[in-house]
Amino acid sequence: VVNTFAFTQFYHINYDMQVPYQVCGGLQDNGNWCGASNSLSGQGIRQADWRNISGGDGFFTVPVLDKPWLVYSNSQGGMLNITDQRSGVQKTIYPYPNRVGSVGDAMIGHKYRFNWNAPIALSPQNPGVVYFGGNVLFKSKDHGLSWEVISPDLTTNDPKKQQSSGGEIVVDNTAAEFHSTLLSIAPSPLDENVIWTSSDDGVVQVTRDGGKTWSSVFTNIAGLKPNAWLATIEASHFDVGTAYVTADRHQDDDYAPYVYMTTDFGRTWKNIRGDLPEKAWWTHVIREDPKNRNLLYVGTEAGVWASWNRGTTWVSLRGELPVTPVRDMQIHPRDNDLLLATHGRGLYILDDLTPLQQLGAAQTKDAELFDIRPSIRWNMWNRDGNLGQRTFAGQNPPNGALISYYLKSQPAGEVNIEVATASGTVVRRLRRVPDDAGVNRITWDLRYEAPAGGGLGGRGNRGAANPATPPDTSLAGLRERRRAAEAERAGGGEEENFFGPSSAGVLPGTYQVTLIVGGTRYTESVSVQNDPRVEMTPAQVAQQHDAAKAIEATQARVTRVVSGVDDLLRQLAGVQTTLRSARNDALTPALTEITGTITDLRQFRDSVLARPLAGLGYRQYPRLREEVQTVAGMISRPIWPITAGEQLRSGELVVETDDAQRRFDSIVRDRIGKINDLLKGSQHVITPNTPRVVQ
Repeated sequence: VVNTFAFTQFYHINYDMQVPYQVCGGLQDNGNWCGASNSLSGQGIRQADWRNISGGDGFFTVPVLDKPWLVYSNSQGGMLNITDQRSGVQKTIYPYPNRVGSVGDAMIGHKYRFNWNAPIALSPQNPGVVYFGGNVLFKSKDHGLSWEVISPDLTTNDPKKQQSSGGEIVVDNTAAEFHSTLLSIAPSPLDENVIWTSSDDGVVQVTRDGGKTWSSVFTNIAGLKPNAWLATIEASHFDVGTAYVTADRHQDDDYAPYVYMTTDFGRTWKNIRGDLPEKAWWTHVIREDPKNRNLLYVGTEAGVWASWNRGTTWVSLRGELPVTPVRDMQIHPRDNDLLLATHGRGLYILDDLTPLQQLGAAQTKDAELFDIRPSIRWNMWNRDGNLGQRTFAGQNPPNGALISYYLKSQPAGEVNIEVATASGTVVRRLRRVPDDAGVNRITWDLRYEAPAGGGLGGRGNRGAANPATPPDTSLAGLRERRRAAEAERAGGGEEENFFGPSSAGVLPGTYQVTLIVGGTRYTESVSVQNDPRVEMTPAQVAQQHDAAKAIEATQARVTRVVSGVDDLLRQLAGVQTTLRSARNDALTPALTEITGTITDLRQFRDSVLARPLAGLGYRQYPRLREEVQTVAGMISRPIWPITAGEQLRSGELVVETDDAQRRFDSIVRDRIGKINDLLKGSQHVITPNTPRVVQ
């Protein structure tokens, strides 16, 4: 299993706002890390796409949202750092650097106490403000150069639970044993003065005036014994008085999941476990969906669950996710992805939550096409060459527009999707898309449909890699982003995906996506952008687009000539066999003409049109088909202005294609016509329907 499965033990997950965004998290025994959510490489997300931020046991790893090169991180017992990823400078920013971390003594008598897993949180209103939790709440406005204490002790401050841990032979004060400490901080996204905290000894506190006064609000909870481990508190995105908290008592042999909600600043609490089963085990994290106030997500010791009615009923989202503890979850505010940190199987991403957010309304209809988030036509790059065998890589998201739709039941007829310009010109038809009852998803690769007779050109002279993005057809649950070999597979010829050959990339702009089910059409728009890393003027983008479409048309013409020759050779071979078996001297002139025509057609095909031997690649010089494929790939694949050489060669290939077409037309007119005359009433050769060169 080496380099096959992810076995990393993450405690938390955070994100930045770069494009693509980075994810960050802390690992048990292995420090704090940040890495790519999308490596923009067909080789997937590899070890080289991750950077170590700081050492120790890793926990919270939090990028500053307006300065993503700065990352807060911490290790055991309050060891807090800030790292500048540009220079690698790492600075300890302990609020009070006196016996911090695994220092070997008890907490009793310490000025401040920090959990093994002390919380870090940014202000939603001001990313320059950061909070850090010990037994009190710290606040910094200068990236940790100075801190102010904005609370009293927010725990039970029970001295019996602050004594030295261990026995008579040796003590064991590693910081994992520290108690009466904060576990979670939740600043309200609606009011900067409202901040919630939860602790490892069953205390929830809330301030409504920025820390001047605090109220302990999680007391006498029906059905829950005191002093529970409250791993996560979540402030609502919709109502300033609403918050959610998870409670855990598994260390007291109570493995049940506990989840609670308040809508009145903690004066009363409602148990929202609902029908969450015992097999979910104890709870670690709860998040409220930022776009659907009734949609909640819970991470437990055995997976992840969702509720569309604020906790009355729950549905497992585990899907392909292993049975593993889900310690933390975040929802990316721009990309709308669900990010999961598991304690034993690494990090996971569920791309684009829109179907889950809109599912309730969709279920009242026969079918529904969900909103489509903006898409970027990324330029993918296999920057590391041949990786060899057994190299682990995470899976990138599908490269294109995620199209998600709901079907109440499997329809009798086929389900199709059309993509059109704003003016209504269809640019892509996705036929016979998945039609399972429930939510389905496919990926449009942001390319045109190939013209008849030809797809996107490859590097014909070398037979090098042709990237293609297969559709993601599943939204049954979370899928691990594993290595996606299909995303960058080797081979020559045209690019194909599940829906047939594609063409050049579309221009940036707004497109209309239409789901067609039984004659009913459902339409949503999608915005397409070019890779923001590539500097091209609008004129250069348009010039590349026009050149790509022009060389595509040439490629299609060449393909049709090759197909016409192959068709004639098949027919002539069949007639030749028939005439030889007839042993009729009257047919000898026709047989002679057929044999000569076959020889000429094969010579024409092999010397002018296409390489004669499949699979030998560049060991044969490129013929017309391979040359057109090569130039088409040069023009179409990179997001880059076309060169003068490509323009020149494209024009020459048009002339060469015209010459090949004339030669083929001549054979059809003179040789095939003569054969049909000689055969008279016998078997005739049907001439292919290919376009002619207009003189």
